[in-house]
Amino acid sequence: MDPQLRISQLELQVQRLQNPPKKLNVAYILLIFFGILGIHRFYLGKVGTGILWLLTLGLLGIGVLVDVFILRGLTDGANAKQWTLQDASSTPVSVPATANPATPPTSSADA
Repeated sequence: MDPQLRISQLELQVQRLQNPPKKLNVAYILLIFFGILGIHRFYLGKVGTGILWLLTLGLLGIGVLVDVFILRGLTDGANAKQWTLQDASSTPVSVPATANPATPPTSSADA
């Protein structure tokens, strides 16, 4: 196995341990106790709608009622976004095996 690939896989595992996935039961508890303030939306990384919920008291309660039914999708979406960003940041850069860094590349103007 390529050492660079192994290192990037280890870095990805460390990132996932440092940023665990959002839990649905925590999101529901936040929704039940602080839903009208939008705290569950801040937890899921939806800062814009969290501020909206905070300023409008959960869209006068209607938004909180809707969130009861769509919270699973919001949680899954937050986790998918988190993993996508982490996977993209840890993609290893491959260097061709034929490249020799000791010799500078020649251009057609030198010939």
